Amino acid sequence: MGNAIEEFFASLPKRGLRALRSEFQGTLRFDLTDADTVEQQWYVCLSDGQISAAREMNPSARSADCIVRVRREVFHRLVTGQSNVVALTLANRMTVEGELSLLLRFQQFLPDAPGAREPRSLTHRSGE
Repeated sequence: MGNAIEEFFASLPKRGLRALRSEFQGTLRFDLTDADTVEQQWYVCLSDGQISAAREMNPSARSADCIVRVRREVFHRLVTGQSNVVALTLANRMTVEGELSLLLRFQQFLPDAPGAREPRSLTHRSGE
């Protein structure tokens, strides 16, 4: 389970180059829990069209603008495309403090569900 989470965070800088607008900035902190204990913390910084992730906060960075608290196994489902941010938040399986807009922007870096397709491709079939 932990491997998929670490691989996801390691892949963020490559994903950010093609998707992040430069004017969008902020820091997210993900508190991954087991029961009520925080087992891992990840910091994701969005700045100047770049995205970075680290287990520790950069000392020169400001505090997190958005704090997400979620059980580690639930976050694993998120980074493997088995669930999504909105569904987890509405089901109270994930709590968010601070700027929700950062988390909503961040969800574009999460993988699609296995087998998911672009909906427009279904309506533009050739020959119809």
